[in-house]
Amino acid sequence: MSVPYELINNILSSGFVIATTYPDYHIVFVNDMLVSMLGYESKEALTNELNFSAMSYVHPEDLARVRAAAPTRNGKFDPYDISYRALKKDGSYIWVNQRSQHILEENGRELIVAYYTDVTEQKQLEQSLLLEAQRYETLVNSIPGGVGLYCLDEKFTPTYYNDRVCELCGMTREEYEAAIQKSAISVFHPDDIAGMIEEANAAFAQKRKVDYTYRLLQKQGGYKWTHISGEWLTEKGDSPVLCAVFTDVDDQKKAQHALKESEFRYKAAVRSSGINIWEYDVESDTVTVFSNSSRMKKGCQVVSNYIQSTIDHGYIHENSIPDYLEVFQKLKQGEPEVTADLWYKTNNEL
Repeated sequence: MSVPYELINNILSSGFVIATTYPDYHIVFVNDMLVSMLGYESKEALTNELNFSAMSYVHPEDLARVRAAAPTRNGKFDPYDISYRALKKDGSYIWVNQRSQHILEENGRELIVAYYTDVTEQKQLEQSLLLEAQRYETLVNSIPGGVGLYCLDEKFTPTYYNDRVCELCGMTREEYEAAIQKSAISVFHPDDIAGMIEEANAAFAQKRKVDYTYRLLQKQGGYKWTHISGEWLTEKGDSPVLCAVFTDVDDQKKAQHALKESEFRYKAAVRSSGINIWEYDVESDTVTVFSNSSRMKKGCQVVSNYIQSTIDHGYIHENSIPDYLEVFQKLKQGEPEVTADLWYKTNNEL
């Protein structure tokens, strides 16, 4: 077929090139629109600058990709697309989408017919969105815990979660996806599921944060104490969406349990020992007496304004008052341990 070059030049609103096929890619025709798009004054200026090669205006970083695709198209006559950066006369680059199709001339010569659209703004937007996504992912991964988005439905269906959510279970992303089967609540301890549902529904109804501690299934078996804190972002269909942050609190929970056990043992030991325990609060000048001896009333008693009230009641011998006051002065100054020999009066009614 004969190509009507001038007709093409006059009617097309996009860049247009006709070139030979692999390996030369010799420019046979270029329209005014592409000349303008690349910043040249004339067709002659463009073709002379580029030495008539359609590969000369391809960005060096895109050249290998374009060259690799081109030879596979010889002898094929269906349309195809490829995007790359094209060199302008001033040395800058624009993104173009090249839509091409191979044709046969009457003499049997195979040519490439290519249409060019400037997609620079679209590519810049895509790159900006990608950068924002990368920044968001970096921010999310810097949080010391897992982050996820969940629908408030019967399954707490996840719409997004980072790798740290999976790591809290000791799992890879693939293992975690298999474990939850699109139901995030399925890896909760069975005894904690009802509490989680109740807390989430109450938080949404009261328009407050979700705050709940539960046990999370582990890959190696057993459960780990985990805390979830979350806020409501928006609604997806009929289900509110919760943005949740998960924190490993297993060590903290175990420490709290150990402390309670220690306090229980301490109180049991005190009760069985028959001795009295006196605890003095420096800030409030208050003494709490845990009485276990037969000489005092059983139970816990609190004495306020302890320093002066003890003197006023005559419990401190007048010769010991200076040493007595010095003891409490040192305690208020932060000394961890103070000792003194005092004359102290006791009675069985305290």
